[in-house]
Amino acid sequence: MAVAANETIKMGGCFIAVRQGKVAAAFPTPLNGIGTDLPFDEAYKSESRLLQAWRDMGCSLETPQTNLEFVTPVTIPAYKICTKGLALIDGDKYELVSIVV
Repeated sequence: MAVAANETIKMGGCFIAVRQGKVAAAFPTPLNGIGTDLPFDEAYKSESRLLQAWRDMGCSLETPQTNLEFVTPVTIPAYKICTKGLALIDGDKYELVSIVV
Protein backbone atom coordinates (compact mmCIF):
# COMPACT_ATOMS: atom_id res chain seq x y z
CA MET A 1 0.00 0.00 0.00
CA ALA A 2 2.83 2.40 0.80
CA VAL A 3 4.39 1.84 -2.63
CA ALA A 4 1.03 2.53 -4.31
CA ALA A 5 0.37 5.63 -2.19
CA ASN A 6 3.84 7.08 -2.75
CA GLU A 7 3.70 6.50 -6.50
CA THR A 8 0.23 8.05 -6.64
CA ILE A 9 1.57 11.16 -4.89
CA LYS A 10 4.63 11.27 -7.17
CA MET A 11 2.46 11.07 -10.30
CA GLY A 12 -0.08 13.59 -9.05
CA GLY A 13 -2.83 10.95 -9.22
CA CYS A 14 -2.91 7.57 -10.90
CA PHE A 15 -4.39 4.13 -11.19
CA ILE A 16 -1.80 1.58 -10.20
CA ALA A 17 -1.00 -2.11 -9.88
CA VAL A 18 1.63 -3.07 -7.31
CA ARG A 19 2.88 -6.62 -6.95
CA GLN A 20 5.38 -7.79 -4.34
CA GLY A 21 6.30 -4.22 -3.45
CA LYS A 22 7.00 -3.10 -7.03
CA VAL A 23 4.93 -1.10 -9.49
CA ALA A 24 3.70 -3.53 -12.14
CA ALA A 25 1.90 -0.80 -14.12
CA ALA A 26 0.50 2.68 -13.59
CA PHE A 27 -1.71 5.06 -15.51
CA PRO A 28 -1.17 8.74 -14.57
CA THR A 29 -4.27 10.86 -13.87
CA PRO A 30 -2.98 14.32 -12.97
CA LEU A 31 -6.10 16.05 -14.34
CA ASN A 32 -8.46 16.11 -11.33
CA GLY A 33 -7.53 12.53 -10.53
CA ILE A 34 -9.44 11.00 -13.44
CA GLY A 35 -7.89 12.43 -16.61
CA THR A 36 -4.48 11.94 -18.15
CA ASP A 37 -2.30 14.37 -20.04
CA LEU A 38 -0.58 11.63 -22.04
CA PRO A 39 -0.84 11.63 -25.85
CA PHE A 40 -3.50 9.18 -27.07
CA ASP A 41 -1.16 6.40 -28.22
CA GLU A 42 0.85 6.53 -25.00
CA ALA A 43 -2.32 6.66 -22.87
CA TYR A 44 -3.75 3.64 -24.70
CA LYS A 45 -0.58 1.59 -24.16
CA SER A 46 -0.29 2.65 -20.52
CA GLU A 47 -3.92 1.80 -19.74
CA SER A 48 -3.63 -1.53 -21.59
CA ARG A 49 -0.56 -2.46 -19.49
CA LEU A 50 -2.43 -1.51 -16.32
CA LEU A 51 -5.54 -3.51 -17.21
CA GLN A 52 -3.39 -6.54 -18.05
CA ALA A 53 -1.51 -6.21 -14.75
CA TRP A 54 -4.80 -6.13 -12.84
CA ARG A 55 -6.02 -9.20 -14.77
CA ASP A 56 -2.77 -11.01 -14.00
CA MET A 57 -3.46 -10.26 -10.32
CA GLY A 58 -6.91 -11.87 -10.56
CA CYS A 59 -9.22 -8.92 -11.27
CA SER A 60 -12.07 -10.02 -13.51
CA LEU A 61 -13.78 -6.62 -13.93
CA GLU A 62 -13.65 -5.35 -17.51
CA THR A 63 -12.80 -1.76 -16.55
CA PRO A 64 -12.08 -1.64 -12.81
CA GLN A 65 -10.85 1.96 -12.95
CA THR A 66 -14.35 3.12 -13.94
CA ASN A 67 -15.72 1.58 -10.75
CA LEU A 68 -13.07 3.38 -8.69
CA GLU A 69 -13.65 6.77 -10.35
CA PHE A 70 -17.21 7.00 -9.12
CA VAL A 71 -17.16 5.32 -5.71
CA THR A 72 -18.95 7.24 -2.98
CA PRO A 73 -19.79 6.40 0.61
CA VAL A 74 -23.54 5.78 0.65
CA THR A 75 -24.03 7.63 3.94
CA ILE A 76 -22.15 10.76 2.86
CA PRO A 77 -22.98 11.38 -0.83
CA ALA A 78 -21.05 14.69 -0.95
CA TYR A 79 -17.77 12.79 -0.61
CA LYS A 80 -16.19 10.97 -3.54
CA ILE A 81 -13.10 8.82 -3.68
CA CYS A 82 -10.81 9.73 -6.55
CA THR A 83 -7.25 8.83 -7.44
CA LYS A 84 -6.02 11.95 -5.63
CA GLY A 85 -7.81 11.01 -2.40
CA LEU A 86 -11.10 11.93 -0.75
CA ALA A 87 -12.93 14.88 -2.31
CA LEU A 88 -15.79 16.95 -0.91
CA ILE A 89 -18.19 17.89 -3.72
CA ASP A 90 -20.16 21.13 -3.35
CA GLY A 91 -22.17 21.96 -6.46
CA ASP A 92 -19.68 22.47 -9.26
CA LYS A 93 -16.69 22.82 -6.90
CA TYR A 94 -14.65 20.25 -5.07
CA GLU A 95 -11.81 20.21 -2.60
CA LEU A 96 -9.56 17.40 -1.48
CA VAL A 97 -10.07 16.49 2.16
CA SER A 98 -7.17 15.63 4.45
CA ILE A 99 -7.48 12.20 6.01
CA VAL A 100 -5.37 10.22 8.42
CA VAL A 101 -4.84 6.55 7.71
